Amino acid sequence: MGELLDKLERASKGTVQSLGFVGANRREQVAPMLLLGAIVAGDVAQAKLVGEAKLDGAIVIGSGSAKKADVEQSTKSLKGTTVGVWQEEAQAKDPAGSDY
Repeated sequence: MGELLDKLERASKGTVQSLGFVGANRREQVAPMLLLGAIVAGDVAQAKLVGEAKLDGAIVIGSGSAKKADVEQSTKSLKGTTVGVWQEEAQAKDPAGSDY
């Protein structure tokens, strides 16, 4: 959960002001909450929407009749986005490309 925890920590701290002689307009604006999207495993259209919306992260729902290949396809299509996988049963290791 490294990447998600980093984003949550930054959101909890709020706007960060740099030390030194950096101008006030260079302050990093951080939203006080994160926005995560939920998509069904294997749904490429939903994954594309999440990628275009530039959300803070996404959860791939891999429960029910979802196959391992569908889950991995969704996590690969969300490259560059923090991705987690929701599964009904625990797996030995996280699907490739997932953060949590």
